[in-house]
Amino acid sequence: IRKSGGRVEDQLAQPGANREEDGKKGREKMSEEEKMLLDHRIATLLGDLSRYAPGEAKYEELDREYKMLIAQRKHMTSVHSK
Repeated sequence: IRKSGGRVEDQLAQPGANREEDGKKGREKMSEEEKMLLDHRIATLLGDLSRYAPGEAKYEELDREYKMLIAQRKHMTSVHSK
């Protein structure tokens, strides 16, 4: 939370005032939330994978999803580290 002087109406009347900065913070927050959700799903999949043996249909299905999510996380990490 950021303290800003003045009335809300005055701040809203200023086109673009702090909106670029707020948008960047929103994107950073969203990407952090997305990463947390992605990490949680990956951890859940690892637990689920341990219940099946390689070669079983369910194992193969979960393994495909796991590999896809790992690729997404790798992409997110590389995009946000630049």
